[in-house]
Amino acid sequence: MKALLLTLCFITINAFAQNSLNSSAIPSIIESYKANQARFGMDYKGKTLDGEFDVLGVKEEIFDKGTYYVEMSAMGKTVFCSKIFDAQSIALLPNLNKGMRVKAVGKIRDVAYGQLHLDGCTLRVIK
Repeated sequence: MKALLLTLCFITINAFAQNSLNSSAIPSIIESYKANQARFGMDYKGKTLDGEFDVLGVKEEIFDKGTYYVEMSAMGKTVFCSKIFDAQSIALLPNLNKGMRVKAVGKIRDVAYGQLHLDGCTLRVIK
């Protein structure tokens, strides 16, 4: 029984590790998109990106007034976090300022104009 539980734990942890990327992967993700969008879709779209970012700003969505996204940077690349539904993250938005450091976790949606777009982000300030 213990062996079965250990095996299940290993499989679960390994599956999560394969679907979760950190911010050091951002340049590779963007280059993959530029080289082959079909491969980007298979390799990265829908996977979780978990990293530390510098806040560039909080802006209102153009077509969805009252909804905001966070523009951030890491590894010399711009990353947008949108579709922020987590109550703690939403409460944090008015207090985020340019230059602050945050931990963000979100699902990779797309790359546009060399910028990575994440959905369903959760945000926490790093002190």
